[in-house]
Amino acid sequence: MSTITAPDAPTPAGETTVRNRLTEAVRGLPTRATRPDADRLLRMAGPVLLPTGAVVILLGWYGAANTTRVFLQIPYLISGGLLGLGLMFTGGFLYFARWLTDLLDETRLRADAAQVSAERTALALERIERTLRDTTIGSPPASGAGSAGGIEVVDVVATAKGTMAHRRDCRLVIGRDVRAVTFDDVVGPCQICRPSAG
Repeated sequence: MSTITAPDAPTPAGETTVRNRLTEAVRGLPTRATRPDADRLLRMAGPVLLPTGAVVILLGWYGAANTTRVFLQIPYLISGGLLGLGLMFTGGFLYFARWLTDLLDETRLRADAAQVSAERTALALERIERTLRDTTIGSPPASGAGSAGGIEVVDVVATAKGTMAHRRDCRLVIGRDVRAVTFDDVVGPCQICRPSAG
């Protein structure tokens, strides 16, 4: 699974060293991917040991039930009962451990997917914010009409006492004293140069 990461902020050299040592230590830990045989063994051990323990208990009971001598019944009950209970307990424990491991893996996968989704959302919001900041209408660049994010930004001016918006290169304002304005500051656009927001 690939993750999308935002650029990291600069970190102190000591923190980077600790992070590198921790990364190397974690890389050396065995995982389920590096030991598939152990994973397969744990998956099969619980379902096999539980019925085996039940069979051993039944064999112990059968051996004790088919003899009338007490000194022969006691070994059947002890060996069959204790061994069977031990096998059933071990099988149940392994089965439960396997179930918890599967649950933990599923939780980790969901957490990873949620983290990737959150990172993608953060990056998308950052791109939107940057685009909106670069293309703010009413705060055009001082050098005239330009382009930001694919949207044309027009430098709008008006004469010193005028209430009409003009482009800076409009023939009605060339050579006159002008001031930068926004479309909210004027009554309307000039009908000759027709400035617009993009």
